Amino acid sequence: MSCRSMLIMSHWHFLWAIGMSHLRATSDPQIWKKGPTFGMPGVHVDGMDVLKVRQVAKEAIGRARRGEGPTLIECETYRFRGHSLADPDELCNPGEHLHYAFL
Repeated sequence: MSCRSMLIMSHWHFLWAIGMSHLRATSDPQIWKKGPTFGMPGVHVDGMDVLKVRQVAKEAIGRARRGEGPTLIECETYRFRGHSLADPDELCNPGEHLHYAFL
């Protein structure tokens, strides 16, 4: 069965769930690779670069308008704070904070 809807799924991947690194929570941390399992292309993009996100989104919109079906976009970005007061960010790796702060 083929789904040719005009759907674009954008997943903002912050690398951390509440108190747990995404790398510890899944066997394959590359979410975009799950797209073909559902009959759609998966695309990875640097979510910290708004121009790259815009370009990937434009391509996905074009695919949808041409009737080529949905696209899964994984925008890998970084959450500098916890999700809420109940999720302090001290469990995050300080080295990651520095890496993403100076991109």
